[in-house]
Amino acid sequence: MAGLDSANLKNLLRDVASGRLQLPDFQREWKWDDDRIRAIIATVTLDYPLGVTMTLETGGESPFRTRPLTGAEAGAEREPSLLLLDGQQRLTSLFQALYVSDVPVLTVNSRGKPVSRWYYVDIAKATGSPSDRDEAIVSVPEDRMLRRDFGRTVVHDLTDTTGECAAGLFPLRIVFDTQQVNAWRREYEKADEARNFRLWSDFEDKVLHPVRSFQVPMINLSSSTSMDAVCAVFERVNTGGVPLNVFELLTATYAGNRAYTSRTGAYYDLPSAWRSIKEHVAERYPALGRLEVDLDDGLSNSDFLQSVALVRTWNRKQQDPSVGVSCKRRDLLELPLGDFEGLSLRLKDAFEWTGGFLFSQCIVHVADLPYRTQLVPLAAVRAILGDETDTPEAIRKIEQWYWCGVLGEMYGGSTETRFTRDVEQLVAWIRRDEAAPDTVTDAYFFPDRLHTLKTRNSAAYKGI
Repeated sequence: MAGLDSANLKNLLRDVASGRLQLPDFQREWKWDDDRIRAIIATVTLDYPLGVTMTLETGGESPFRTRPLTGAEAGAEREPSLLLLDGQQRLTSLFQALYVSDVPVLTVNSRGKPVSRWYYVDIAKATGSPSDRDEAIVSVPEDRMLRRDFGRTVVHDLTDTTGECAAGLFPLRIVFDTQQVNAWRREYEKADEARNFRLWSDFEDKVLHPVRSFQVPMINLSSSTSMDAVCAVFERVNTGGVPLNVFELLTATYAGNRAYTSRTGAYYDLPSAWRSIKEHVAERYPALGRLEVDLDDGLSNSDFLQSVALVRTWNRKQQDPSVGVSCKRRDLLELPLGDFEGLSLRLKDAFEWTGGFLFSQCIVHVADLPYRTQLVPLAAVRAILGDETDTPEAIRKIEQWYWCGVLGEMYGGSTETRFTRDVEQLVAWIRRDEAAPDTVTDAYFFPDRLHTLKTRNSAAYKGI
């Protein structure tokens, strides 16, 4: 599945520039600030460990919609051979600071204010103690003027090589361009041959050589790695960021669906499809959420996907009894776009019916909703049974099941197994009058519980 390897930094950044190495579209935007960029540059110049980078081979065809790293938009048209799963912040920072020579790095300062910066290294400081290396990396404004006295006095004009050499500040944007480095060196040594010849020799040994030979440790996942494994690996390695969710991974997967794109001339936009569905159901029934607060307030995208997966696996089980009804992450990640398109309209109608059911039970606002998760199997049952749920006997059974779940507080823990049982048992109870679901038979409300219902977040409190 995976192998540990290493790659020369220059070659890796070249792959970024060419578009050979890109991002799956579920990755969030690059956001490192000026201080962190200077710190990682110092790390590379000292040849200190950078941390492992993780990539996924595409096998010539990416399973996701992809995009280039920030600053490498020129390579966007190329089909990537590798997708970067972990290391985006580090590689993007190094790419923009060390490889892109014609534009400054667009970042933010310590106060979060947008700034444009060029990065230099102070040759004299860099050839001193390694402990001073952080101070040797210099961030320079877009106009390449270093000032003091609150910007009133220009200390160094770095707009040309002469000014850079006079200041003893080497432009890191040319570090991998041997021809430019040699030309810069000749100019630098001319400025003070006796002193600068010795400094340059140390600088080349202590800074330039470590940068040019720097090796980035890499874990390469093969193209046969499952979507479930990609998601799990990403969550484990991406400890510094926001955890990836299934909806984002499916967004990138569906957008990369070539059959849909060739048929329609556009990529499938899952977030827009979800917004349309949520607007449709929440507009009539506010108990399902308030869009002005958050698109996933109340009914969430994960709830919707789980309901779709429950119906899909229930349908499959009718054809093949060995298939289990399920809505685990694996089932969501393996949800084909065609099946989602076909079932999403049924589930949209089913959730609209669910909103009407809640209204009939006097649950009008999302703050009154005892268990959001209980709507997942209820909508799935409605999508499976359709109008069969509209008979008086079916409504009675659904009401009993619903309030047993609320007052018995049956949906307060792990719910995926209960989802599966409730869908199968509730369908059988309504359609064939088989035994009542476990959620009904196992529910019990202890009278003493009335004395402990003190928090409005409690499902039983809301139910009562």
